[in-house]
Amino acid sequence: MARWVRFQWFLRLSIAPALMLLVGVFDPLGLDSASDRASLLTVQRLFAPFYPDRAQDDIVVVLIDDEQLPLAPASVSPWPPRLDDYARLLDVLGGQGNDRPKGIFVDLLIDRWPTDQDPATAFCAAIARLADANVPVAFAAIPGAAPDHTPRALRACSPRPSVAAVSWVAPPGHYKLASDDTDPPLLTAAAWLYRTSLPEDHGTSFTAGAMGQSLAVMWGARAPVPDPKCALAGGMATSRAQQSLTLFGQGISPDPAARDAFLRQQKCPFHGVLAARDIVRALPVEEPIVARMLKDKWILIGADLAGIPDRAASPVHGSVPGVFLHAMALDNLLVWGEGFIRPAGHVPFPIGGLEIRIDEVLQVIGLVLMAVIIVTLTRSDAPRHGRAGSLIWAFNARIIGLLSLVSLLSMIVMVTFVVARWAPINWGGVLISGLLMMLPWHFSRYRKEDTYADPSL
Repeated sequence: MARWVRFQWFLRLSIAPALMLLVGVFDPLGLDSASDRASLLTVQRLFAPFYPDRAQDDIVVVLIDDEQLPLAPASVSPWPPRLDDYARLLDVLGGQGNDRPKGIFVDLLIDRWPTDQDPATAFCAAIARLADANVPVAFAAIPGAAPDHTPRALRACSPRPSVAAVSWVAPPGHYKLASDDTDPPLLTAAAWLYRTSLPEDHGTSFTAGAMGQSLAVMWGARAPVPDPKCALAGGMATSRAQQSLTLFGQGISPDPAARDAFLRQQKCPFHGVLAARDIVRALPVEEPIVARMLKDKWILIGADLAGIPDRAASPVHGSVPGVFLHAMALDNLLVWGEGFIRPAGHVPFPIGGLEIRIDEVLQVIGLVLMAVIIVTLTRSDAPRHGRAGSLIWAFNARIIGLLSLVSLLSMIVMVTFVVARWAPINWGGVLISGLLMMLPWHFSRYRKEDTYADPSL
């Protein structure tokens, strides 16, 4: 009888793992996607203060904002800059002699035809000088916008400059390495810059393997310089563990205004920033100083302008200009190489030819283990001393079950995230499902008088 009761309980508790498996496969109402995104955000915040800074100083963002326009004093209109202004910017950033950057990406869609008032002669000449100096340079492109994806201003140059994709389809928090449905594959900005750092044979294999892959972007929280205005989670003197817990606490705050206020406190992004106007207007005697400062750096040029919707969501800094997403993805590739954090693989689902991610299988296995733990904790020979004693044991069993669930989730996250290099599992969904499995009605047997009367149950 006792075995049959335990088996019944196990069947009841198995409802949660079965439901989670179905939700993971079919994702009704986006429930799995929402909880998966929340789980990733939380891990990104917890990990941000511990993100390695090995490549932090190797990446520089050159930013154009509203206060810097027009870039050149002679410009007629504030935006867009004239092609001659871009030429001047590239010439200064390209350096001199041995003081050259490792690569340049222009995260600006220069998709307009040159005119007599805005010729492309100097612009194309600046690109050619970079090529002669072996400085890789690529420009933003929208896949499929043209037969070869090249924006119109770049078609005046011969040979045409390289382009990298700045749009893709990927889950929130993930960065695609190559655009979707393009032949030949068009690498995205971070992947293109990383590809230029590899030997030719390795770079070719990386390009082929990039199709269909995406990385889960892990953000850094420490500012590049110890500047008081760059305080994060209580100041630069705060320990990384304290910063991690503060980011976690603020991230799960139920008050959106409190979350936004906290994110606005993060004054500085992870990578250093230079003003594009200062570079364009640099005097010839200042150019060697700029060149030495940017020697062996990866340079990404972007914009932060009102009315131009090029923003990205950072779990640490809130809404940031989109160029910082490319910079952080490049940092991930430089730090981890091809061992970057990525979504788990898929296994066939026996119904309808569907597929399910391996981490979702692990989530279901975790819930099944929780069902076993709960049945074991509420076994028929559990110590009972009347109604009060039984209810106390039921309460303690739930506490033990909760601690077991947290330990189990921590172990799965550590193994998948640290060892397998997978994006964090949907631990939020597992935690909610596990808590529902431990609701008081699962321990209702302790409140039944006939249970107390029959010690065999």
